[in-house]
Amino acid sequence: MASKTLAERALLPLPLKAYAIRRCKRPGITSVTVSMQGWRSSMEDDAAGCISLPNHPHMVYAGVFDGHAGPKASRWFAKRLHTYLDNMKNFTTQEFIETCINADSDFLRSNTSHDDGTTAVFLLLEPKNNSQSEKKYQLTVGNIGDSRCLLIANQSTVQQLTEDHLPTLENESKRITKAGGFVSAGRVDGALAVSRAFGDFVFKDNMMLPLANQRVVSTPDVVRVENIGGSDMVLLCCDGIFECLSSQQVAAFLLERSSQHKDPAHMLCELMELSLSLGSQDNMTATLILFDQTTPVSSSETPSDDKGQQPSTTKGGEYEISTHEEELRFGEMQNHALFKLSTKDRLDFFAAYVHFAERYCNIDCPLDALLRFSKAYKIDMATILESLASPTPVAASAASNANSEKPKHSVAWAAK
Repeated sequence: MASKTLAERALLPLPLKAYAIRRCKRPGITSVTVSMQGWRSSMEDDAAGCISLPNHPHMVYAGVFDGHAGPKASRWFAKRLHTYLDNMKNFTTQEFIETCINADSDFLRSNTSHDDGTTAVFLLLEPKNNSQSEKKYQLTVGNIGDSRCLLIANQSTVQQLTEDHLPTLENESKRITKAGGFVSAGRVDGALAVSRAFGDFVFKDNMMLPLANQRVVSTPDVVRVENIGGSDMVLLCCDGIFECLSSQQVAAFLLERSSQHKDPAHMLCELMELSLSLGSQDNMTATLILFDQTTPVSSSETPSDDKGQQPSTTKGGEYEISTHEEELRFGEMQNHALFKLSTKDRLDFFAAYVHFAERYCNIDCPLDALLRFSKAYKIDMATILESLASPTPVAASAASNANSEKPKHSVAWAAK
């Protein structure tokens, strides 16, 4: 989430409304994760959905990571945080805190760029009874930053289980000031809009202090809720969805749609479409957890659009890329807008879609899509291929930052 800093936003000429969808089924639990790039020129969100921990196979883990100043931190923690949590023994609050700080330390030492950071909201579900009629779970939620976890209970009530970690909060502001920083315009040192995050070495560079006392810290808040399951829903999502919607509005929207759609992926796609239409310019990622009572989702199902038509889906790896067929063809849905753009803006939009598909599905852009785009907008193939080979503005900036003169590996913070 580049909006976390005051750096100029790199926006596309049109929002990219393709959805990356990942479905997962574990005994008693179904989850779906949806990501949409939206207006931003690159995708900095990541997620890890419905993972059974090897050392604690009865537990299920999921997490959403909202990156800023580059995608390195969100991708690193999406791939690795659960391995750190899996090594815990008692799952106490203190153990969560120490584990997250240790993971952050490893990332900061191993990463060549000291600008990347990410928020994190993650959960563990542990079954607490053996009833065949309705399993119940203990839900443990960890939060670092301003992503959120909502518990929608009994198809009626909503609890926001997380608090946004903002620099203007009294305890956060005191820590920032004590560490030698300041809060200006609601931001740490006038730059970062969250007071807790993984990564962000530039806000953790006081070697006289332990990581837990820096201007920005990776200390999670930990919340536990007993006896959830049945008709309950748990939502993890980045703050891009909340730019224009409150937690209550999001919950009300999902409750309304849950009675209309069997496929929860469609619910999340519609939620992101709503947030986009209201003015959100951020990447959006959300994971929805459902329990046994909910009809399991087949991996072959795809959500229909508002007219009841099936979107086109390209499968690769764990993800599907699902979007309206017209958008894949760059046809009727986008032509009226794309034809008004300059050649450069058209190329930027097309390149963003290709990079999005490669990011989630590890697939190359099909040749027929290149040919269709070339023919529709009278742009020669050499120009298109050159555009696809160039990094996005955010990627280019990250590469430049990585080559800066900042120290890379020889860092050591004070002991507790």
